[in-house]
Amino acid sequence: MAGHSHWAGIKHKKGRADNERSKIFSKLSREITVAAKLGDKNPDMNPRLRTAIQAAKQANMPKDNISRAISKSEITGEKTFENLRYEGFGPFNSALVIEILTDNKNRSASSIRTVLQKNGGRLGETGSTSHMFVNCGVLHFEKKLMSEEEAFEIATNAGAKDCNLLSDIYEIVTKKEDFYKIKTEFEKTCECVVTFVGLDSSVGILGRLQLEGAASKADIALGLDTSLTAVAANTGLFAPHSIDTAGKLALPNDVSGWTDPHFVPFDWGYFAFNYDKSRLAEAPTSFVELVAESNDLKIVIQDPRTATPGLGLMLWVNAVYGDDAPKLWAKLAPKLVTVTKGWWDAYSMFLEGEADMVLSYSTSPAYHLIAEGKDHYAAAAFDEGHYIQIEVAGVLKSSKHPALARQFLETLMDKNVQSVLPTTNWMYPAAASGVVPDGFDELIKPVKTYLFDPEQIAQNRENWVKDWVQGLSQ
Repeated sequence: MAGHSHWAGIKHKKGRADNERSKIFSKLSREITVAAKLGDKNPDMNPRLRTAIQAAKQANMPKDNISRAISKSEITGEKTFENLRYEGFGPFNSALVIEILTDNKNRSASSIRTVLQKNGGRLGETGSTSHMFVNCGVLHFEKKLMSEEEAFEIATNAGAKDCNLLSDIYEIVTKKEDFYKIKTEFEKTCECVVTFVGLDSSVGILGRLQLEGAASKADIALGLDTSLTAVAANTGLFAPHSIDTAGKLALPNDVSGWTDPHFVPFDWGYFAFNYDKSRLAEAPTSFVELVAESNDLKIVIQDPRTATPGLGLMLWVNAVYGDDAPKLWAKLAPKLVTVTKGWWDAYSMFLEGEADMVLSYSTSPAYHLIAEGKDHYAAAAFDEGHYIQIEVAGVLKSSKHPALARQFLETLMDKNVQSVLPTTNWMYPAAASGVVPDGFDELIKPVKTYLFDPEQIAQNRENWVKDWVQGLSQ
């Protein structure tokens, strides 16, 4: 009888575990299907799908389940899910940002409103709380100490939800883009483990580092750009990299003689307004045409206080118009559908047809052309010229692994790494060793470019932001 009772207990526990596992698998399958439906079916070309598949593997989802979830994205007549974000307040006026995946927008809004009201909260307007948050992701990459089979068996027998085994790790602060191929290349060389903490933008990276100060666990900051390098260096948080980049870079003429002692460039591009040629037959060819009263353009841009492209546009306009920049902002204001906190929020609105043009990069159309085979997206070439963005990496002074951190920066300059950046980060490689794929030759090539000295940005950014706010408020 004891044996029978014991078996019943095992059955009960196993049934409960199987039920939990089924719920997890169902949620993960849905995310894989949505990610595949919204982007490329190839995870190398679709960061969201790649992340979803990695999460599924960590939960020990069978490969067949993953394949079926991807295939399901091509089936017509299935429920259509969409990402929605709500902002509001909880008990004691605590700020909330609620992100959901739903097949019924009205039902979800009603449910969220009810839950908040029952618990002493309320829904807020767009922008009411999002400015208090930094949208980030945390990715852990482990060095396996045993085979997959052994790890899976131990994890399953113990009832664990994953089978991750961690050794010594170090952490890298970066934007959300997942540098999987960079990670692989580096880990092959150093036989170590790389942990990525993803942040939305250069602005978000610097803000996080300033908040953590010398207590930061990060070894490297990856994804700052030249708009903030002076501010970043002045924090005293970065150590000289001691890497000789002479003769190894392929940057625009404006910065061909790169000499920054704290930061190494790894990619670059131009800020631009993107449009869909199938919806907008003739795009503006200048800022003058962009803000002209004679057109009814709907435009979406990003906030320079929270998003790198938004900061880039602010610098671009000030480079072109100088003291007259507020006048341009005032003329642009009536054209704006909204100002978003991050790049993806704006770009997804554009893709969904809510805006005619979106502030992005001159290289964005390359993604659609190469990854999706779509040639109807383009960047508008402006007569006034375009502002350059250069993304950089630097070693933190508080790093516990300075030698490995510098080795990582050197690996960033390697041909293998530089050659994957155009089709992973969708920017030009900063090193001469990088190979640019077919499709990039169809992108706009600005005749005139702009790039402020980082110190000049540090001195003027606060006032330029004030001008931006006041100009758009008129």
